[in-house]
Amino acid sequence: MLGHQLEQRERSKVTVCLISIECATHFHPVRRK
Repeated sequence: MLGHQLEQRERSKVTVCLISIECATHFHPVRRK
């Protein structure tokens, strides 16, 4: 039970990271390499 909760939290964290990265590349296309 606890492990599942931790996994869900990690997954949500990764999702937020991916969204932030997408927003950064979307708003700053010049910095993209």
